Amino acid sequence: MNTYKLYHLNMIATIIGVIIFSAFIIGYHYSGVDYYIKIDNPSKISPINFPISNTLLISYEYKGIARDSSGKPRQMKFNTIQIKGTNLKSGEIIRLTYNKYYGVVRYKQISRKSVPKKARLKGIY
Repeated sequence: MNTYKLYHLNMIATIIGVIIFSAFIIGYHYSGVDYYIKIDNPSKISPINFPISNTLLISYEYKGIARDSSGKPRQMKFNTIQIKGTNLKSGEIIRLTYNKYYGVVRYKQISRKSVPKKARLKGIY
């Protein structure tokens, strides 16, 4: 095998290795168990000022008991950073993705129909 082919083979193997390693790291950081919570008013509100763009963002902290798809409860606390006036409304259902190393890594507002039946029966709403 000449060096030109060997060089290309090494490059392809390196690229594949980097892609696999990156997928592992992303999965490790952002995967987790989905929990469902019905939020109340935020427990803490803090302004965040960006002097460069003159934008005012607000940090909202929410606390409560969330349930996984089997109905198992867990005390949760998570923060959102949003433009003033666009905070989550009281009574909305939120799906939280909880990672055991990093805490809540994602949240998304969902409809009541999207909540698993066991979580619904255990008191989400």
